[in-house]
Amino acid sequence: MRLEEKTEADKYAEKGVNLANNGDLDGAIEAFKKSLSLTPNAQVFYFLGLAYQLKGDFENAKKYYLKSVKENPNYSMSYNNLGVIYLENKDYTKALEYFEKSIKSDSSNSFAYNNLGNAFKKMGKNKKAEKAWKDAIRLFPRLPEPYNNLGILFYEEKKFKKAISYLKKASDIDPDYVQPFYHLGVIFGSLKKFKTASKYLEKFIAKVKPNADTLALLANLYLNSGELKKSLLKFEESLKLNPNSPFVTSDLGNLYKQIGDLEKAEYYYKKALKINPNLDGTLNNLGTIYFNRNQYQKAINTFQKALEINNNLSTAHYHLGLISERQGKFDKAARHLIRAYELDPNLGEALNVITYLTMQGCLFEKYDFYAKKLDELTQKELKEGGKISQSPFLNTVRVEDPKTHFLIARQKCREIKEDVAGFIKDWKVPKVKKKKVITLGYLSNDFYDHATTHLIGRLFELHDRKLFKVYAYSYGPDDKSPYLSKLKADADKFEDIRDLSFIEAAKKIRNDEVDILIDLKGHTRDSRLEILALRPAPIQIHYLGYPATTGADFIDYFFADKTVVQKGEEKYFSEKLIFLPDSYQINNNRREIYKGKITREELGIPKNKFAFFSFNQSYKINRKTFYLWLEILKKAKDSVLVLLETNIFAPRELRKEAEKNGVEGKRIIFVPRYPQEKHLARIKLCDLALDPLTCNGHTTTSDTLWAGVPVVTLFGKHFASRVSASLLKAINLPELITYSEKEYYELAVKLYKNLKELSRIRKKLEENRLKAPLFDSEKKVRDLEKAYLEIFKEKIKKSEAKRGGK
Repeated sequence: MRLEEKTEADKYAEKGVNLANNGDLDGAIEAFKKSLSLTPNAQVFYFLGLAYQLKGDFENAKKYYLKSVKENPNYSMSYNNLGVIYLENKDYTKALEYFEKSIKSDSSNSFAYNNLGNAFKKMGKNKKAEKAWKDAIRLFPRLPEPYNNLGILFYEEKKFKKAISYLKKASDIDPDYVQPFYHLGVIFGSLKKFKTASKYLEKFIAKVKPNADTLALLANLYLNSGELKKSLLKFEESLKLNPNSPFVTSDLGNLYKQIGDLEKAEYYYKKALKINPNLDGTLNNLGTIYFNRNQYQKAINTFQKALEINNNLSTAHYHLGLISERQGKFDKAARHLIRAYELDPNLGEALNVITYLTMQGCLFEKYDFYAKKLDELTQKELKEGGKISQSPFLNTVRVEDPKTHFLIARQKCREIKEDVAGFIKDWKVPKVKKKKVITLGYLSNDFYDHATTHLIGRLFELHDRKLFKVYAYSYGPDDKSPYLSKLKADADKFEDIRDLSFIEAAKKIRNDEVDILIDLKGHTRDSRLEILALRPAPIQIHYLGYPATTGADFIDYFFADKTVVQKGEEKYFSEKLIFLPDSYQINNNRREIYKGKITREELGIPKNKFAFFSFNQSYKINRKTFYLWLEILKKAKDSVLVLLETNIFAPRELRKEAEKNGVEGKRIIFVPRYPQEKHLARIKLCDLALDPLTCNGHTTTSDTLWAGVPVVTLFGKHFASRVSASLLKAINLPELITYSEKEYYELAVKLYKNLKELSRIRKKLEENRLKAPLFDSEKKVRDLEKAYLEIFKEKIKKSEAKRGGK
């Protein structure tokens, strides 16, 4: 079979496109005309019209666009460009006509909708303009122009919050699209946010040659903010001597990056790279800015450029590893992180993430190797009192040592506090005010289809509005899930603060006069403890999200219970402990369980085998836990172990470990993630849950008990390893709590052998489910409210005593 050869007309058309792309519009026009003389074609007429339009010859442009649509009445872009020409000539009626024809011929043409909005705006029809621009965004969310146009529109209407939001979205989509930076500078200047305004003006000036007015505007913003005088003067003196020094320019970027001014840092890094594109360190620093903004593809491209110059740049490998880990590409992440650590053994952050990856992959021998190095580094860093490489979260889920948890968390929070120190120069911590209705603010990035939200599903709903107002501050994703929708509906105010800086978020909370701010994150991924470090509320509490102290002197209270925190362990908490009755954990007693048919067969679980299971993430399955489970399987010969598949490594490694220890690998069965309601339903198909030892199931254990299946747990040595015990006590099943590995093993085997006893426990669990405290959502909210009221009264009392003593 022969490929069809290009016609002469095709060759001339292709030549015309190449000439146009290289800036030779006259040559392109000649080539397009030769093509059309051979074969009339709508697309080539369009190209010819576009070439004339780019030359500024609008009459000829219109002529050929009209020929294009005559040849093909549905050629949408020709109508669109005709509309643009009439719009520029202020013939708005004609422009509207052609934009509407463009949309009619192609309803997905986002450019036509954007231009339609421009026409309506010129005609003063702002509502119609707004609708058209929103239609453009709906069709193509990555087009920056309609976001920018909406930002300007809302600014003119004095809707500043909306204006800022849309302009930021425009600049996030395409950082090289400069218009939003200028308008953000104007808006923030008018709002007297001079530092923020100057950042945006600098970005604008970095991209375009400024005129006198723009420079004057920036000068005034500096005058009002008095920013970076001494450091900036020194760099300016240096740059006066050598205006084209890439190194000094890059150092200026480092200065701004160090104080958290990423916009200015980006500008100076780019400026340095324009002077010398081969600065690998500057490319790396620029990549970290994109990484911090979650602009992963831009970050990847920038780090790879750095490695093309210097393949031994450890920090570039480290950040590429972090991005791969976040994208679930564990093998790629491991390669980059191990390479980073090999190149720089002092890069403790790489060692931290490598250790976590070995846990996720259940790579026990590699874990031992890297964990030993991480522990040695941690002890060294704790002794030195500076930067801490190991994340508090990682230490908490892998080590049963409350003292070390406290020391690591405290050191990390000192870093966090130092990071925002520059913001709190003129910051006033709000004072508590006596009032009848207390304002609660819940802060998290987990208000979506997430374990925390599964637990707090009824929390906002059940608060007593005679006593409390409920505000929620979310810096997490909007997943459009029913879980998020319910929280939004139940809160008195639900604020999306994703796009706000730490200081802006803190100001919003303070301006809302929140009395008690409840952090639901702690040191879990992507938390923003910096907001709490700015002290936006007179009372600050940590609850639910993190199973250890935050180590923060800016968090006043920590909600626990007397099972997860034992007597004498208060010294390992920087916060004052408040012990809630029963279990600390709230639950949603209206969670739906899928009522459709799910069978063992579709899950790959043998029909007639006893199914032990654990649906925890694989990082919780350490050697100690898995080897104990294997001993149970050896004794319970007619059983299988069902686990959750969270990555490609864990199934292979755990089956290999099983075979090595005398258990057939096929007895370890892995099932995929399921939507929440179906997940709860499939739990019912299993017989007995085995709890991980060092870090128990938390929401996972609640899921299992809500589904009506017993959980065998071992009472551990710290909060994270006692959660299941707390939950079992609260549902009146203390007989499932063991206090040694031997007891754990014996109880699991006993329930495997004695199905009558297992049935009795399941029946008891079913009876207790809606009677015992664990799933009594109403009671738990009353418990929390009682604690809030007592804390508030105590704060008022202290405040009055302090005022009276003056």
